[in-house]
Amino acid sequence: MTPLRRSANADQPERLGWPFSGFTTGLMVTAVAAALFLASVYWIYPLLRPCGAGLTSTGDGQCAGVSDGSAQLHPDPGIAAIMAGIHRENTAVEQTPSNTPPVTIGVLIPLPSPGTDDDYLTAVRHDLEGAQLAQIQANHAQLIGDRPQVRLVVANSGENAQHWSTAVSGLIERAPGGSHDQRLVAVVASGRSLGTTRAALDRLTQVSIPVIAARLTADQLTDAPPSPNVPLARVAPTNRDQAAAAAAAVKSSASTAMVIQDRNPANIYADSLGKAFQESFADSAHELVGNETFDGGGEGVATTMAGIVRDICDTRPDVVFFAGRSNDLNTLVRALPSRNCPQQPVRIITGSDAVAFANAVARDEPGLRDALSAQVTVEYTGLAHPEAWDADQSAFPQASVTALRGPCDQWCYPRVYPGRDTAEELADGGIIIGFDAVLTAVTAVRDPYAPNTTPGAVGQALARLHGGNLVRGASGYISLSAQGEAINKAVPILKIGPDGVVSLDRLSAPAGEPCKPRTSPC
Repeated sequence: MTPLRRSANADQPERLGWPFSGFTTGLMVTAVAAALFLASVYWIYPLLRPCGAGLTSTGDGQCAGVSDGSAQLHPDPGIAAIMAGIHRENTAVEQTPSNTPPVTIGVLIPLPSPGTDDDYLTAVRHDLEGAQLAQIQANHAQLIGDRPQVRLVVANSGENAQHWSTAVSGLIERAPGGSHDQRLVAVVASGRSLGTTRAALDRLTQVSIPVIAARLTADQLTDAPPSPNVPLARVAPTNRDQAAAAAAAVKSSASTAMVIQDRNPANIYADSLGKAFQESFADSAHELVGNETFDGGGEGVATTMAGIVRDICDTRPDVVFFAGRSNDLNTLVRALPSRNCPQQPVRIITGSDAVAFANAVARDEPGLRDALSAQVTVEYTGLAHPEAWDADQSAFPQASVTALRGPCDQWCYPRVYPGRDTAEELADGGIIIGFDAVLTAVTAVRDPYAPNTTPGAVGQALARLHGGNLVRGASGYISLSAQGEAINKAVPILKIGPDGVVSLDRLSAPAGEPCKPRTSPC
């Protein structure tokens, strides 16, 4: 109980320990109530807000299912702005008179829970932005003809694609003959190579809806192995092709290599990456001098990495190929400044997952910049990068490059998104890859002789996108094999500076030189 004292007026007890007047107290209570109200609006309302028709609340502030942009899927302002832009373009398409009805392309994307993974949210936002730009280019810039016009719908499968079934069902309903038939002819898929992602792609391909994979790089994306019978195409190089391109890039300057391999059986990405590098690097003039392993799914990774660092000093390889995820690469790099051979340069090259490592360096996470200033270099295979456009102009169709970086009167990225640093926005490759995935679908739809306006016809057309019919992508020419894989796709080798700035080191490909029209293998 708060103690009392007698005031000058003996009939009015006075409380001790509260020096504010009643008026001041009222103001403070009002301010606290207002703050709590604003906090509830910001944090609680997104969790309780109703989802639109046909959408399902995920319980973390977003909605799973399919939207044409009229209903929001995620509270992130950037995602909301893109969805609003897609809705405007879809409305314009529906109001444009045409003898050829529009077709719909779906974008299947797993948006993360709000506030849980900002780097990944930025990556998928860029994928979606690239898809939106490709829709605008297809409908206005006549990059590949002008008919039929293209609608986009976005299917959110939620955190780690947990709600893939809801999203995929909504897409299937929009295919010809579905309960919400919107002439959906193909689906562009992005995100991470997870079991839930594979389940989603299995379901779509089983009902013969063609899928074009954007940033997904696992060697096998469906339970059924790649074959002409699976309507699946890819615009990004597979893990296997990335490893081959990395080997091709370093062989001119390195005769010995060590492989550091994550042996965690759940890490399919790392397994295929390490095997492919070994197969591509070793020959009569190039030797593998070590194959160190660690378990990225277990404990004691830091201790294991310290031992591997000692082995690096003992064997002194010209290059170290790291076949693992970025969080374990962080651990290895942090251990290198204390190595017992500080004057021995250590050159590490790895796969596209290292974009997360680059983000960590840019944020100045402890120990990373110090390591990169201690004769340690880290390079990785990117999916796309704007600096590659000037490294070999013959490897990139200039019309698509202009669509991304300009200059133009309208409809290119700097005009559609004015006021942004175009080079910075394009640097992670997501916008470029998202653009190319939708561009590939549009190329399959707009056959110069007669448009393909059913999923089956688009699936057949994808199988013909090679030779003279290859896709003129901004990430490089895309020539699809019978299994739907991009043949000898351009792979930028990117270098991470001590300040976190990522720059192009060189342009590579699985066969050394990237795909170009009328050249082999392409």
